[in-house]
Amino acid sequence: NYAYINPSREWQQTGTGLGKIILAHHSFMKALDAENVTAFPETPTLRDVARFEFFAKGEKQEGVWLYRRGRMQFALPITVGTKPAISDYLPVPFGLAGFAPPVEEVYPALVPFITLADGKTYAAADGADEIVPGKDGTSLKVINRKWAIVGSKPGERFANGLTSHVSWQVTGNRLVRREVLTADDRVMVKNWRVAVPSTASTVRVETSGGEQRFVLDGREGTLAMSVRMPGGFPFEIRAAGDGKLSKGVLGAVPIHLFAEAGERVMGKGESLTWEISFEIVK
Repeated sequence: NYAYINPSREWQQTGTGLGKIILAHHSFMKALDAENVTAFPETPTLRDVARFEFFAKGEKQEGVWLYRRGRMQFALPITVGTKPAISDYLPVPFGLAGFAPPVEEVYPALVPFITLADGKTYAAADGADEIVPGKDGTSLKVINRKWAIVGSKPGERFANGLTSHVSWQVTGNRLVRREVLTADDRVMVKNWRVAVPSTASTVRVETSGGEQRFVLDGREGTLAMSVRMPGGFPFEIRAAGDGKLSKGVLGAVPIHLFAEAGERVMGKGESLTWEISFEIVK
């Protein structure tokens, strides 16, 4: 699935992979012998985790939010990838059952891409200006005044007249992402788009009180997604088919929910808020 594993390198990568497995097995067995471990459960019993680990606390902050309680488990990185706004390194909940960004694609997976009047496309990614973890590990706030630009160099961030405030909150089996986008000056937004890629094989839609609800069923269980959008513009269902956007780390990502908004002028101090929640049903 990754660009560096092209057809001419497939055998080399396969051989290297097998060699690493042999080496890891040898080291693992030596450790078991040294500790006199003769048996262990097929499924490990993992303790609950709810914490944030900082990688950097300078002008640009980076880190990862780790969460595991029951079926709600994910790792949400805030860091720099191989390309600006590349899907593998976006600040999204990797490991959340039913949600999976495609592999190695510059794609607005849960992080909106915003095209402004200068023709450049921005994403609130590649680190953050401020990261505020909740004291109990169940919430996180991320502020971006500088943005990654699609097509620029990894790690570069630029001011564009907008500030993104993203808050995450876990409550039981529900994870909520709320974003407030504020104009620090008059800003012309040419295009705003976001996608929710899923491992689900079927989806049904419910709409009530201006809120869209998608029930996604697939190999990882059932995930319900609810959305509140400014102006009420809807998400649509797209099939990824056999294209690049269908390739995930642990299998296919066949269904993508996609929303897009056209041109809009935001006056100085104006804010737009949108919210998306994920509930693990089963």
